[in-house]
Amino acid sequence: MSQANAILTEDRRVFSILFVDDEKNILSSLNRLFHKSGYKILLAQSAKDGLQILTKEPVDLVVSDMNMPNMDGVTFLEKVAKHWPETVRILLTGHADLEATIKAINNGNIARYIKKPWEDIDFQIVIENALKTKQLKEEHQLLLALTQKQNKELSRLNAGLENEVEKRTSELKKALEELKSANDKQKEYYITLIRLFSNVIGMRDVNSKGRNRRVADFSQQIAVKMGVTGDMLQSVLIAGLLHGIGKMGLSDEIINKPYNKMSKEEVAEFKNYPVYGEQLLTGLEPMKEVADIIRHQLERYDGYGTPDNLSADDIPIGARILAVTVGIELAREEAIHNVDSPLGYILDVLEKEKGKKYDAEVVDQCITILKTQTDVVHLS
Repeated sequence: MSQANAILTEDRRVFSILFVDDEKNILSSLNRLFHKSGYKILLAQSAKDGLQILTKEPVDLVVSDMNMPNMDGVTFLEKVAKHWPETVRILLTGHADLEATIKAINNGNIARYIKKPWEDIDFQIVIENALKTKQLKEEHQLLLALTQKQNKELSRLNAGLENEVEKRTSELKKALEELKSANDKQKEYYITLIRLFSNVIGMRDVNSKGRNRRVADFSQQIAVKMGVTGDMLQSVLIAGLLHGIGKMGLSDEIINKPYNKMSKEEVAEFKNYPVYGEQLLTGLEPMKEVADIIRHQLERYDGYGTPDNLSADDIPIGARILAVTVGIELAREEAIHNVDSPLGYILDVLEKEKGKKYDAEVVDQCITILKTQTDVVHLS
């Protein structure tokens, strides 16, 4: 068995989780929820106690309450990020405090936040996926260290030891293949987590069942037809899944009210959701391109959109695509129970806004797909 295989198959250590909350009943609930999980559970009733525990023993994941006396969760997680950067950080909050949450994401680099009261199964899934991701990162680092070590060994081989060089090269190739496999697993978990979070976002909007998935899938199809590849293609898919993440900062009343029944003030607040979405994602380095697409999804091709009044090609291609696919979803929802031909209604909307609200090239590609694959937007 190669060293790389040994790394991947050896028995794993028991992961440790630290829960920090000033309310004893919350700590008791968390302890009961996870005491049979196989994890080592640590409890602290203040940020100060939590820091003391962290100095004494290794902690893989910490869940901290937002509002605590003396030191709040944001400050506490900032200290954890500074002194124990490998510890996964999750914020637990019972308040819809968007500004404080954004600060925690940016300064504490939290993995995500969970609102009180929580659903036990959702909480357990979040913890399990966070620890799986951490495990994959550790395997990645171990394999990378092994590869670097083998490279150094290869550089010291004598030119005359051809057989030894061949043997070491074979081992290195195998280790690199295993490293690629670990990277592929990490990417797969990454997309799975995003899809899970997208479903959670959709649960707040009673009218948007399946919308995030449809927007993401159709956006990706249009992007492929327009020649988008690589990281940008993945960013378009993720932006589709998370395009409504900024709505988490809006009230339920606004989210679930039809747009044409909103007051002027409610419309102005609703139109801020792309900016809220960008702010939530900006602190995550791999999501910067996604955040930019989400920010500009309400820009218009003619320059009369929001928030920056960009026009034409100044609008990111991903945002131009997302604007059309979201528009299709809204038209579909409006037409499905009101007209005999939802597809015809959608095509009329696209033609009317072509070159005005929407990029004409994106609309043309979109119409081509709609006419050949009507199931793309579930019109049946």
